[in-house]
Amino acid sequence: FIEFQRDFNHCSGFFIKPEVVILLNQETNFILDKINKRGRKFEKKIDLKYLDLIKSEYNNWKTKTKSPLHNIDLTNSDFKNNHSVFLSFLNLFFRC
Repeated sequence: FIEFQRDFNHCSGFFIKPEVVILLNQETNFILDKINKRGRKFEKKIDLKYLDLIKSEYNNWKTKTKSPLHNIDLTNSDFKNNHSVFLSFLNLFFRC
């Protein structure tokens, strides 16, 4: 995580300020469950502590961004099995 944070901080000075930021949120235990169900080899070392740390850093970052921010909670959204949820998200996304 420290390497990721260092690289992000180094590169972020070169980013163009976005017109809008869309932050998609889910509870970290829900994210970990999805990761485990996928069974991808390179994701096996991801644990709840790591996901909580990333979420904390996003929460810090969103207090500092000057771009308009849309924070969307996806915890109870099932795009895979409920197409109407996906279409609602797309509608919201394209209104931004």
